[in-house]
Amino acid sequence: MKIIDMNTVTINTVTISPKSLIYSLLLISVFFLSACSTTSTMMVDDMADTEAMVIREAQFEDADASHQGSGDLKILQNGTERTVRFENFQGTPGPGLVVLLVENVAGKNKSEIGASVELGDLKSTNGNQNYTIPEGVDLSKYDGVMVYCKPFSVVFSRAAFK
Repeated sequence: MKIIDMNTVTINTVTISPKSLIYSLLLISVFFLSACSTTSTMMVDDMADTEAMVIREAQFEDADASHQGSGDLKILQNGTERTVRFENFQGTPGPGLVVLLVENVAGKNKSEIGASVELGDLKSTNGNQNYTIPEGVDLSKYDGVMVYCKPFSVVFSRAAFK
């Protein structure tokens, strides 16, 4: 790169103005950042093993008019491994969403849901996804799963076990 004067920059044999160079770099940066920050809606199905047995089921429901969710929830067991499986899930996006196994699925905030086990950050607001249940968790103590917003202590969606 060779700077000829304050109005011209030469890169190899191409001469462009600094303003054009800045716009080009900005465009490339925006393109790169948008490609990197896109959430994929395609989730890997890592429970394709036909040995997995469904031990509990539920349907996602809206928490309220602004915080919605739909789809199926299954608890799968394959040997000693247990997995919470979202199928055909559709939910409202929000900040800091996590998946919780909860004692009181009807609760409206952290103090009302009772005991809970955080299974991880919500992977996507739509599509199939899996969350491993840690060893030693007694499922009989929990009556459902929630998609919960940690920063604002708001329930986004709930699924009560049948």
